[in-house]
Amino acid sequence: MDEFPRYVLEYLIDNYCSEDTFHQDMEKVVRRLKEAFVYGAEAEKIRHYIGRIGGHSIIANLEARLVETEDKYWGNHLSHQ
Repeated sequence: MDEFPRYVLEYLIDNYCSEDTFHQDMEKVVRRLKEAFVYGAEAEKIRHYIGRIGGHSIIANLEARLVETEDKYWGNHLSHQ
């Protein structure tokens, strides 16, 4: 779990784990993190996947901007500093 930023883990635990079913909920959180967390080096792989499938939920540090003339959003990956 060290590969994920602490704030991501805390958010997911606070919002998706209950005391009664904590271990089962935590297994789901970990599985979701492994499926959805994107590292900068994986950007091209994810871009290809999204292009093929049409969409994919990801967890990453992104900066998004709207280009109003094109009515499109563009995103850039932000590295941890």
